[in-house]
Amino acid sequence: MTATNGLPPVHRRAFEFRQLVGLFLESRGIPNAIRPGHKIQNKKLSEIFAEPEQPRGDVRGIPDWLISTRTDVARDLSGALDQAAHDAEVAGLSHSAVIWRRPGRDVRQSYVLLSLDVLADVLKEAHDA
Repeated sequence: MTATNGLPPVHRRAFEFRQLVGLFLESRGIPNAIRPGHKIQNKKLSEIFAEPEQPRGDVRGIPDWLISTRTDVARDLSGALDQAAHDAEVAGLSHSAVIWRRPGRDVRQSYVLLSLDVLADVLKEAHDA
């Protein structure tokens, strides 16, 4: 049984895109951990709330970064970037970005959204290295 069995197409597409992003980053020498897929379980709401909160973001294990992936056809760029920035702040991380799937394109041609201040931080770190 695969991790996507039983998932609606929209969740399957999101799961598969997260996996591709992780594989692409690994191919570039960037170790990471991808958020696991949805678990199809019959749990009571009280059991769900009793579980420890999972780290936010879809691409994990990159220090100081919260990275979300999106596959939505309707693109709310501002909303997605604001949500990632908020999640990063809550998690105590200094940088956030959103990787958005481009339909009909290879994963390496995905859009990457980040605010100008985050880009400036990244460029400054690269310049100072």
